[in-house]
Amino acid sequence: MECNNDIATTQGTFASVAETPGAAAIQTHSVTRLLDSMPSSVIRTFSYDASRRELLIVFQSKRRYIYQGVPEETYKAMMATFAKGEFFYAEIRERYSFVRADAQRSDTD
Repeated sequence: MECNNDIATTQGTFASVAETPGAAAIQTHSVTRLLDSMPSSVIRTFSYDASRRELLIVFQSKRRYIYQGVPEETYKAMMATFAKGEFFYAEIRERYSFVRADAQRSDTD
C-alpha cells in the first residue's frame, strides 16, 4: 500500500472491453484504487490505469464507466480535489469518451 496526498491506495485490477470485429474481449488492467471513503454524493470510488490512460469511475448508483484517453495529470488532480463530483462534471464528463463497465466487475461494491 502507498499513501499519496494523505489518501491510501492499493494496487488492483479492473477489466475493460476491447472491441474486436464481431466480439468483445475482456481485458484486465493494473490500477491504483482509491480506498478512503470519499465525501462525494456522486462518486463512490475511482481508479486509474496509467498504461492505458483509462479512468474507471464507480458512481454512488454502483454503475461503472471507463473514461478513455484521460491524462495522468487529470487523475492526480481528481485525487487532490475535495469535491470529486464537481471535478468530474467540470473536467471529465464532457471531455473524454467512455464505455459502461457494469457487467465486467463487481468487487468494488
